[in-house]
Amino acid sequence: MRRFYVSLFSVIALLFLAPAVNAAEGERDLIFVAVDDEIVTFDDVRPFVQDGTTYVPIRTFVNEMGVRLSVSDHKIYLEKEDRILTVDHTTNELTTDDGETLNQHIFITDGRTVAPYRAISEYFGYQVSYIPEGLIARVASPEAELSNEQLYIKYEEEIDTAKEAYQESLRPKKVAYLSFDDGPNRYTREILDLLEEYDVQATFFMMRNHIYNYTADVQKMAKDGHALACHGVTHNKSSFYRSAQSAADEMTSCQQAIKDVTGETSKLIRVPYGSVPHLTTAQYQAFENRDYKMWDWNVDSEDWKYSNPKALANDTIAKIKNLESSGQAPVVLFHDRKPTVAALDEVLNYLTTHGYELLPLTEEMRPFNFWDRYCIGCE
Repeated sequence: MRRFYVSLFSVIALLFLAPAVNAAEGERDLIFVAVDDEIVTFDDVRPFVQDGTTYVPIRTFVNEMGVRLSVSDHKIYLEKEDRILTVDHTTNELTTDDGETLNQHIFITDGRTVAPYRAISEYFGYQVSYIPEGLIARVASPEAELSNEQLYIKYEEEIDTAKEAYQESLRPKKVAYLSFDDGPNRYTREILDLLEEYDVQATFFMMRNHIYNYTADVQKMAKDGHALACHGVTHNKSSFYRSAQSAADEMTSCQQAIKDVTGETSKLIRVPYGSVPHLTTAQYQAFENRDYKMWDWNVDSEDWKYSNPKALANDTIAKIKNLESSGQAPVVLFHDRKPTVAALDEVLNYLTTHGYELLPLTEEMRPFNFWDRYCIGCE
């Protein structure tokens, strides 16, 4: 039974980690493949059904049937007893040892050669059957002991679990982005621990001096896959927005602190108090000239005014719910504060149990900010 658990986890992992299929290859459906009385474990590329044909990664499949595999001159040779089947990558054909070309399509997907399981199985004398209850494509030799019904019963519970995981993988995923301003500080480690407990990532818009004062926390952010971003140096309106270059200069100084502490670079920024109404056209252009990616938010937790964590959590969740109907992904503004730490568990529980994937912001994304939305100062 342990063998199938490995297979089950491999299937589930591949559902979420495998690269997207080229549209030209068509839709691919879930299938399990069994040789005799065991479902086969495929480590990287899983079997699939496409246009009514079941395809399998050749190397793993034939190994389970006791077929020897060798490679030479862009061809794969499959041999068992006195039979040889040639897989030709240049022509995408299967050729028997007497020169007959089988009308079967083969191709490479995710670095693995796949081919129709029926053609290979029948050529080497295996009986092919299909068990619809379990989505099992089975090949059997005279050594097989179980009937199709018995094989399905043997793996029924595990197959049902894998089917549910597959169906879940097909459902559209909701995404939310949590962001934390003004840190790091004495509350940041508790925030990081909660995010780690839920196995989710966030974005930290940090102050330069705090980065140097809490180097271990910043290094943990980097290690845990959070986005490292900048909030400036002074957080003072008169200083930050003083001149055309002052805002960009503060961000550059902050970015240098991130690099000093982690070795990483980042173009992600958030200006104090948001980009409207304080940012000027000249300051915005200075950000553009340095290729900074300026983010604001579309869910303001207003955690700065709360002392009651329950009220903070309820208000934040209500705002996220209100945003759901718009189809926008929530970009939630928090601060590294004590009430935020106390409310965060409830917010994380809501998001993760309601289908949200919590991800960090990236430089490749188009930033959401008030400046672009309201076109303040644009021509």
